Amino acid sequence: MIRTRVIRLVAALAGLAAIGLGAAALPNSVPTATADIISFNKALRVSDDSHYTHSTYTLTGLVVQPGYSALFFDQVSGSSGTRQLIATGYGTGDFPEATASAQWTPTVPGIHTISLIVRGGSYQSEVASVVVEVLPGSTYTPSPTTTEPPTTTPSPTTTIKPEPTPPTTTTPPCNPWNCPPTSPTSPPSTCTPWSCPAPTTTATPPTTTIKPEPTPPTETTKPCQPWAC
Repeated sequence: MIRTRVIRLVAALAGLAAIGLGAAALPNSVPTATADIISFNKALRVSDDSHYTHSTYTLTGLVVQPGYSALFFDQVSGSSGTRQLIATGYGTGDFPEATASAQWTPTVPGIHTISLIVRGGSYQSEVASVVVEVLPGSTYTPSPTTTEPPTTTPSPTTTIKPEPTPPTTTTPPCNPWNCPPTSPTSPPSTCTPWSCPAPTTTATPPTTTIKPEPTPPTETTKPCQPWAC
């Protein structure tokens, strides 16, 4: 019983690489549309017959054994022969018709070669490929990129009090007529009142009033009256 199952599995996996082998065809349980692009041995399908950039399509591959993985690769014509892994699916369904599906959104127009590699346990084999022409999307409008401002935690505000301004001391000018001054008590920087000359006191002599000599009275000589002589 076990030997028979192993032989059926090996035969089914080998059929994936054989052209036209019925066991390798996509099972009838997978919807088949005439618009899909299907590989020659029917082990790989790409949904739709027209393909545009930035539109999403379904890739379906026959992996035969449930739990086996399908690796879908893409090679764009003119890309220096490089092939890139574009999607991975895991097999579901019953043996030997288990399939794996994945989504593909082309971003570059041109001729794309989609290939399928089935991997499971110690088995790995490339089983199918299809050629897909991708046209530039005419109605594609990229969604605007919204950049949210980074969340910042405001730093605590530190208020620095200004240093108090020392009171301005106004030094009165040196007044030599009032030396030393009464304020300030310390010698000012621009004047040394203690070096001012001491005030000079000039003694004023007393005023002597000289009374004038009295004027002697003037004697009046009466005229001579000849009849009185």
